Amino acid sequence: MTSFTEAPSQDGRTSSKSHVCDTCGKGFVLRSNLKQHMLVHTGIKPHVCSECGKGFTQLSNLKTHSIVHTGEKPHVCRVCGKAYTSLHNLKAHEYIHTGERKRHICETCGQGFYQYGDLKTHKLIHTGYKPHVCRECGKGFIKRGDLNIHMVVHSKERPFECDVCGKTFARRWNLINHVVIHAANKPYECGECGKGFNQLAGLKVHTVIHTGEKPHMCRVCGKKFSNVGALNRHVIIHTGDKPFSCNLCGKTFGLKHQLTRHTAKHILDKVI
Repeated sequence: MTSFTEAPSQDGRTSSKSHVCDTCGKGFVLRSNLKQHMLVHTGIKPHVCSECGKGFTQLSNLKTHSIVHTGEKPHVCRVCGKAYTSLHNLKAHEYIHTGERKRHICETCGQGFYQYGDLKTHKLIHTGYKPHVCRECGKGFIKRGDLNIHMVVHSKERPFECDVCGKTFARRWNLINHVVIHAANKPYECGECGKGFNQLAGLKVHTVIHTGEKPHMCRVCGKKFSNVGALNRHVIIHTGDKPFSCNLCGKTFGLKHQLTRHTAKHILDKVI
């Protein structure tokens, strides 16, 4: 069981970080901070999101996460006005305006990062260490977010249903993003070609077609893509995930269109 001790200074008084974790040696000024820290080692995550079920060790982290579902972006750049859901993302963005170079460099591949935390996460690609493991199938992931996305593969529940077309979704925010396709109004119009979109995000993805920009880069091989959907389809090459299964023969596929094409063959075989 994880425990902790108080580290006295040479004069007999407690030091500034007198509460020390026996597992990793990290010190804390307050005993309450140490207790909070110990949850990292136990795996206990008492603060759970009511929308998606994701757990957190700290209430503050849950509050930050909940913004993902509300769409609120309280952290605004003072230079250009761009808004972000988290302070971390805002700070990463602000480096664009400061002109500061990416001083945290990966010794293996030379890729640079503005923040040391991003470099630490990146290094896991080279070590092969995948600390976030799926309890259902044992598959490992470098980032917890990737594991959370993967878990949908195992869940058969799709409780969120579209009132217009009946399509169901595993997560509420997927339904929210879906329902806008039924709206006749498309207020976001491309300045280049005039095409309209239900969501601002859709317009932003579209404009890349005109600029030629490819901002989404694969963390494994470095290949770049114009939109995140194309990147996600590409990443399957590295992860080996095949979440789409044929109901007729059980064969699995990494992409939905591959399953559709495969299913069509079954239909043609019956006709012939």
